[in-house]
Amino acid sequence: MRAHGPVWLPRGPANRWLPLASGSEIGAQVRSHSHGLWRWLVLAVVAMTISALTSLALPVATGMVVDQVRTHGPLSGLIAPGVMVIAAVIIGAVASGAGQALTPSYFAAVLARLREDMLARALVLDQQLIEQAGSADLVARVGDDVATVRDSVNAGLPRMVNTSILLIVAASGLAAMSPLFLVPLAAGAVVFTASVRWFLKRAPAIYRNERQASARQSQDILSTLHGLDAVRAFGLAGLRTGIVARSSWQAVRWELRGRFLSNALVVRLVIGEAVVIIGQLLVSYPLVTSGHVSVGQASAAGLLLLSLMGPLRFLLMFIDDLQAAYASLQRIVGVLGVDAHHTPQGDDSAAAAADGAGPGQPGAASPAGARSGLGPSDTGPVESRPVGVGPMDTGAMEAGPIEAARIEAGRIEAGPMETGRIEIRHLGFAYRPDQPVLSDINLTIAPGEHVAVIGESGAGKSTLAKLIAGTLSSSSGEVAVGARPGTRGPAVVLVSQDIHTFSGSLADDVTMGAPASTVDDQLAALARDALDRVGADWATDLSMVVGRLGTALSPAQAQQVALARVLVADPAIVILDEATAEAGSAGARMLDRAADQAIAGRTALVIAHRLSQAAHADRIVVMARDRIAEVGTPDELLARDGEFTRLWRAWQAER
Repeated sequence: MRAHGPVWLPRGPANRWLPLASGSEIGAQVRSHSHGLWRWLVLAVVAMTISALTSLALPVATGMVVDQVRTHGPLSGLIAPGVMVIAAVIIGAVASGAGQALTPSYFAAVLARLREDMLARALVLDQQLIEQAGSADLVARVGDDVATVRDSVNAGLPRMVNTSILLIVAASGLAAMSPLFLVPLAAGAVVFTASVRWFLKRAPAIYRNERQASARQSQDILSTLHGLDAVRAFGLAGLRTGIVARSSWQAVRWELRGRFLSNALVVRLVIGEAVVIIGQLLVSYPLVTSGHVSVGQASAAGLLLLSLMGPLRFLLMFIDDLQAAYASLQRIVGVLGVDAHHTPQGDDSAAAAADGAGPGQPGAASPAGARSGLGPSDTGPVESRPVGVGPMDTGAMEAGPIEAARIEAGRIEAGPMETGRIEIRHLGFAYRPDQPVLSDINLTIAPGEHVAVIGESGAGKSTLAKLIAGTLSSSSGEVAVGARPGTRGPAVVLVSQDIHTFSGSLADDVTMGAPASTVDDQLAALARDALDRVGADWATDLSMVVGRLGTALSPAQAQQVALARVLVADPAIVILDEATAEAGSAGARMLDRAADQAIAGRTALVIAHRLSQAAHADRIVVMARDRIAEVGTPDELLARDGEFTRLWRAWQAER
């Protein structure tokens, strides 16, 4: 359970960050992901302790040699120190190697579990939440932040554990020779502590801002690349270059601040080392002259303190890496801590939706609570496997609840409902409270009915589709859909005009929505049947590699693959959001036939970009200015001489 709510950090007027986790949340997540791994950490600590004990052998042996020479002892007196050093080297090497191997095994395993859970959670985050934060923020958390923590785990944590144990063992050895030898170490500790406190007071904000500036830079680059056609068409290259340059400079600026802070810490640590060494010399002289310790013991103490300076500096300098890793952990665990469908409210969310990099990028089937901000614990079982088609880069199938569910004002009420039925009551949605996108939408679609939605650009057609599919959370009202009882597949599949083809075989791309238990032979048969039904005559080789690593499909071919995925997933409800808009006239006719195959025998909501598509629907919904203007059969609407008639006449005039 989270000790504190998420802290939303404003990135600017157009964006909100995904939340950052608190220290208690990080600790709780690390503990929960350490189940069954503690034995590796215990074994690592034991190995590191043995290695640290053996490191005392060389200073002690050197002191024995010094005393032996000073007292003109026999040559045989050097045998014991020699054997001690040889044994310590062998045992220490084995123990150190074991500790170096076991320590990252524990931390890397915990990080791997955190990464997998974060990715699974990211795939079911509310689309509106991702839009507001910007997709680059999530990408940076999954990529750069995980890499930062991983590098710290692999490169520094084993040495940090080893150095910490070495300090404890060395301090015990010094105290055994004379407690006064701890005085210079304590004096140095005062300087070290003050230096670290000075560093920690400034580092967290700098590293947090550095990570956020890096994510902002990525967001601006992605936005520019996604809108490259518009940038070229309107001559915006200079403007977008300036935006990217400013965000890049901010990223460099915060990185330089971090380097300056790190260098300043080094200077303070060197001063602390000087205090320790000078203090040891000042303490050793009276102890030797008074006979409390021998010259050999004083030499051993000096060598031991000198041997500690390198590891101690590393330990304190590693705080720099730890701060960067901690900032990244805050961002990683922050994704785990946010409710899968929680959407922060605020006036700055609309601009985020218009930024171009985030909208329409769901990554998985959406659970039943998708419309009301409910977390996973509030809903029934959820199929979180990406299963089909969708917009932008993910190409994932946008799915609704897997059981009939009614969502209203943050409450979910499961109940019986006809398969394929859609009920919408007083539905509203707004990115900004004063700028509604949809207002008081009421609509019932019967099982198996095909309904076309038309309207001018900006009327809210695609928003309505996403609300029914569950990829946006409504501001008010309720949506209920009826799934097939006893199935774990998606109740709703949304197909848009922006299709992502995943790198891999064509068969794998088409059958990603098949049940997980389906065997390979069945998958191949499903893929072949689906492609044949959508008229994909070009798909003769199911093993053909498609996507970025293989054959690039044309827009019409990609849409055929998208519609074939629908047939494999076999949902009760299909939503086509201008899914055939990318094809030419000949391709449009072919895709219209493929779309007819995909929606045959299912409830269908078709966002139509051509009135010829709407003319074949059972009913037509006409949207205008965030509301439903008209509903009826094509003949009924033409007889009313209303908004549909106006659009129909305008379309006929252009033919």
